[in-house]
Amino acid sequence: MDTEAHFWSLLDATARAALLHIGHMREFPPKSIILQQNDTSSYLLVLRRGCVKVLSCTEAGYPAVLAIRNAGDLLGEQGGLDGRPRSASLVALTDVTALVLPADRFTTVLRERPAVGEAVRHVLATSVVAQAKSCRSSRPFGHLPAGLPWGVRRRGTIVGS
Repeated sequence: MDTEAHFWSLLDATARAALLHIGHMREFPPKSIILQQNDTSSYLLVLRRGCVKVLSCTEAGYPAVLAIRNAGDLLGEQGGLDGRPRSASLVALTDVTALVLPADRFTTVLRERPAVGEAVRHVLATSVVAQAKSCRSSRPFGHLPAGLPWGVRRRGTIVGS
């Protein structure tokens, strides 16, 4: 399997048809909040058209862009499947069309069609690997001058000495 493949491209025609059968399409204009961090909801999304950003607020309340997602990506799978609060928000960057999948019906498809479960496992595994690579390759405050003994970026200013 391609490590960069989108969820939808990992599915065969019958698996796609099964998901289209249980879900419904929804449109979102640019800047729409598609999922809200900390909300609980019982659905997942497959982005069919458009682009979204994945945001998470820090404990201090500052938004951090975690990822950009495109057509074919599975979104909201963790909160949608485990029932816990959403770990991030999704905001439409462009006009978006998403296939909304009720979690209970999606779970049924997972049981009936092992290929769908394999695609979800692939998406989750590549997500974990990407996050690990990101943590290893980034350095905290990498944009700050190296000579600062310590520094914290707060609202565009550097504090500390």
